[in-house]
Amino acid sequence: MFDVIDWNTDPNQRWFVKVADIGSEMRVELFNSAADALVGTNRVAFAVVGFGAAVAVTLTADSTPPAYGDPLAKYNAALSYHLVVDGADSDTTKTFAIGPFTDLPSIEDPLMLSEAMIQARGEVEINRGTHSRFYTSLTLGRHFPALDEGAIVTLSSVRRGLVGVRQKVIGHTTEARIEENGRLLLVDSLETVEFLDFVRQ
Repeated sequence: MFDVIDWNTDPNQRWFVKVADIGSEMRVELFNSAADALVGTNRVAFAVVGFGAAVAVTLTADSTPPAYGDPLAKYNAALSYHLVVDGADSDTTKTFAIGPFTDLPSIEDPLMLSEAMIQARGEVEINRGTHSRFYTSLTLGRHFPALDEGAIVTLSSVRRGLVGVRQKVIGHTTEARIEENGRLLLVDSLETVEFLDFVRQ
């Protein structure tokens, strides 16, 4: 079927391209509006080319000027065509809306365009999402009634080799024991988790 796969038209405006089968060739017409294209009036430019894929089209200006008033030209003068179209014999007439071109700012931060910065940022992202979990079960020396699940605790233990290790409490159990002398003893046990980052060296 007919298709417009590239365009290089100037002025840089909204265009309407009508492509039709006229027998052994296809006619390509350029209009300022969809209404003009529908009825075939106020044509800005036209060309007649053979059928095929990726056919380069060089337009001939007609009597109606572009909407901006400037003469029809090529947006990129280094290119030889105004349009590139596909079409085969017996395809149905179609009208396409094309353009205008828009200059958009780069989505990349300029600071990230050097190879060193890209690599550094990549390592930060890898390190941010790469970690392991270490679970620990602890019995405390006394009762901590205000210690809730989700709390962050700092642990130190000579026997376990812990010095100022921060862990998150994921379980807190209080066990009541009655000693031989009748005294009530409350013993707390904790389940904690430590998140350890794996950092690329």
